[in-house]
Amino acid sequence: MKKFLFLILLCAAFVTAKADVCTTTFTGSVSEDGSGIPGAPFVIALAPAGPLNSMTITASSAGGSCNSWYNYNVTVDGTGGGTTTGVCDFTTITIPNDATTLSIAMVDCCGDGIGDGTTILLDITYDYVGASCPAAPSLCGAGTTEILTDNFSAGGQLTWTMAIVTGVGNWQIGDGGASTGVTNLDGDNLYFDDDALGSANGNETATATSPAADLTCYTNANLSFDYYYNDISGLADFFMVEVWDGAAWVNILNQTTDQLSWTNFSLDVSAYINDNFQVRFTYDDGDGWAWYAAVDNFALCATSTPPPMTNVLLLPHLQ
Repeated sequence: MKKFLFLILLCAAFVTAKADVCTTTFTGSVSEDGSGIPGAPFVIALAPAGPLNSMTITASSAGGSCNSWYNYNVTVDGTGGGTTTGVCDFTTITIPNDATTLSIAMVDCCGDGIGDGTTILLDITYDYVGASCPAAPSLCGAGTTEILTDNFSAGGQLTWTMAIVTGVGNWQIGDGGASTGVTNLDGDNLYFDDDALGSANGNETATATSPAADLTCYTNANLSFDYYYNDISGLADFFMVEVWDGAAWVNILNQTTDQLSWTNFSLDVSAYINDNFQVRFTYDDGDGWAWYAAVDNFALCATSTPPPMTNVLLLPHLQ
């Protein structure tokens, strides 16, 4: 007697993602008192679940600007620890794996040796590897599948293709607020800072393209992200978003006016489902010295219905 094996064709979207890096962020206040004596240091107890990797210290977007006049002493314990003197913003600092305490004190605010009573907020982020990271909140709703998601923390979770079309500037992932003045929504973001390139550069166009995702197994797909855009009067600068529909790039957003607060963009992209779906962000400064654009909390989410019986193959099996 013949028996039948039921072979159900299953499919899924495969994307290239980076390895997890666990990140902890603090915001602390440091100050110089009115007599020129450093104020009380901001102290952090380092207690990660795995070996420390590195630390980055930058001016908090909530605490004002920070320039080379601000000098700090950063002290860590542990093997090879000690005090590092630097200006804001610090480059990445390597922290000993056995360090347990870090302190930051402002030495001199304005390079004049005179007490100015200045207080600055600093964002202190350290990451560690080799441990199970806490699960990040889902950027997709209940009952949906995360296809591509990125909150851009710790360098981002996806591998973006960033390309210079004209000029010298490119998209970056990091604390865009330290450079652009954007108040970060929840940490790092994807951004293009035309202002930082200076007036000598005025022909900037660059793209940031997501990895490809096969959506053909899904019946519905939705794209969402938060964005911030600072337009400059008198130039034809713009921030544009496109999706690849399998044959061509389709424009779904063309921002040419100020959006000076974080705004959520959400669109049903089911009409563009294909086996090589991508999203592309473009910044163009309109051939002049313009401002910036930023993106955060990127999410491509999808749902599917049960496959019809036509997707079930009956294969004979003989004993």
